[in-house]
Amino acid sequence: MASASDIGARALLWIALACACSVPHSRGGGGPSPDHTADAARRRSPKKSRKDAALILSVERYRALPPREGAHELAAAWYEHLHRQRGVPRRRMVWLKDEAVDPAQVADALSRVHWRIGEDATLWVIFIGHAGHGPAAPAGWLFGAATAAEGEAGIPFAQLFARASHGMHRQLVAVIDGCMPGPSSTWSSGVPALVPPPLSPRLMPTSVALTTGPVSLGEATAEAVAHMMRDVDLARREPTDSVLFTAGAGDRCASPRPGAPPLAALLLGLLRAPIDLDGNGVFTVVDTIAALRGELARQPLPRPTIQVHGADLLLSSAPAPASARPAAPVQAPPESAEDPQLLTYDPDRRILIDRGRFTQGCASRRDPDCERDERPRRRITLDRFKIDPYEVTWSDYAQCVEAAACPPIDPAVCEVWTGDAFVRGAPIPERFTGPDQPVICATWYNARAYCEWTGGRLPTESEWERAARGAGDRRRFPWGDDAPTCARARLSDCGDGPAPVGAHPRGVSPEGLFDLAGNVAEWVADWYHPRAYHLNPSYNPAGPDQGRVRVVRGGSFYDPPEQLRTSYRYGLTPTFGYGIVGFRCAR
Repeated sequence: MASASDIGARALLWIALACACSVPHSRGGGGPSPDHTADAARRRSPKKSRKDAALILSVERYRALPPREGAHELAAAWYEHLHRQRGVPRRRMVWLKDEAVDPAQVADALSRVHWRIGEDATLWVIFIGHAGHGPAAPAGWLFGAATAAEGEAGIPFAQLFARASHGMHRQLVAVIDGCMPGPSSTWSSGVPALVPPPLSPRLMPTSVALTTGPVSLGEATAEAVAHMMRDVDLARREPTDSVLFTAGAGDRCASPRPGAPPLAALLLGLLRAPIDLDGNGVFTVVDTIAALRGELARQPLPRPTIQVHGADLLLSSAPAPASARPAAPVQAPPESAEDPQLLTYDPDRRILIDRGRFTQGCASRRDPDCERDERPRRRITLDRFKIDPYEVTWSDYAQCVEAAACPPIDPAVCEVWTGDAFVRGAPIPERFTGPDQPVICATWYNARAYCEWTGGRLPTESEWERAARGAGDRRRFPWGDDAPTCARARLSDCGDGPAPVGAHPRGVSPEGLFDLAGNVAEWVADWYHPRAYHLNPSYNPAGPDQGRVRVVRGGSFYDPPEQLRTSYRYGLTPTFGYGIVGFRCAR
């Protein structure tokens, strides 16, 4: 693992070679600025970057606030990097300067890049200027040139982020480099890095403070969610996988100062010359966090707080090997209580399932066990979603109960499997209730409450089957067409009760989801109807509007092999729990 001083050395590449390349004219005051961080060797990224789009906002001169010196020059460097090195076409980039950074023009610019961006691309949103937050705007405001000390003409960040993080694009990378230029009776410095609505597709910290303790984010998150719920326009767009870098909030906001380059400059240096520190051939947000920690360790005390929230996105697929790191005789700073550390972790383990089409149901000629309610086989189109790789465990559910968000599991309304028979109200056998075993006896409403508490929902029946079957396959089971065995799944004759979640790695789905066949069956969101496949639409089907029983999928430790098929479906009463039924959540 590289030392903090080694990593930090390359973060100063933002002060690299000067060149006389042309710089775009932006809308607003001021002319073009020379790109003093231009690459010595121009290199285009893979062709997919040409579908990307960018919105760059820079405010250098304010009417009532001190200037943010160098904002336009740094914005020009970002523009040239995105265009020349990453291959983003100029027609898909909008740069607003000074007086042009007002709510109306920013909203219009964001709308235009939404129209221009390609599907499955990355939207870059860069802000360089002043920013603050306060009781009236806990999620923060980005200050335009007309902003007075009281905050008029600011850009509400929660609304901007909510709009930017929804669309046809796959990813959002937002960089908010803004603090208060001095003490204020109205505003606290910076923008708290609120948790983005789209959570991480890979395990990573979604709440990371790189030096001091994390800022309280309850009010900020609530305001962002409220904006999204009120904005009906967002209902027509998909949430993206997002990551948000901010200069922090409060007294330790990372404002420019001698010996401490601004956040936007640090990130640009890392993106311009990414280095593969862990040898996995890619450069991701987690690699960026490691590099930022190294740079912060080199800065003079008191060190600033830089915050990172969101998904561990791929930022470069061709980083230089760690051996290419330039040597730099940098002396490590003395140890102190203010040395950087990752303090708060809130891992989101859900796995991303891309938008696309798959074949739902079965055909009798291919599957001799195909039942009438599994037909007709047909092509279904689903938007992107995320789903838990594991079934919810007793330990998981206990946390929801402790938070008073879920009712305790009640055996009185459960058909408990005792080992000999199903008995309503019988005690749940202790051997079924290990902390890492799947929770059972949860009613459909218990399952829905838990998923909502985690910020998710139950998957639809179609989403569940897509996750189990894979994108292009018509496989009978998550692993293929071979019959179930005790090595692949927990089914009848493999044990009298559920196994710990994830105990059958040979039975995973194409995307790496465990126990979609066997162990415990799983509640999904839909009402059951025997002719649902005749009645449902082919785009994002959600089942009938009403019914008497809810769909259960996947089979359990009690079931024979044919009931573990990916297309097998049946219904159960949602107000009761069952000793062979659990659930997992989606988003």
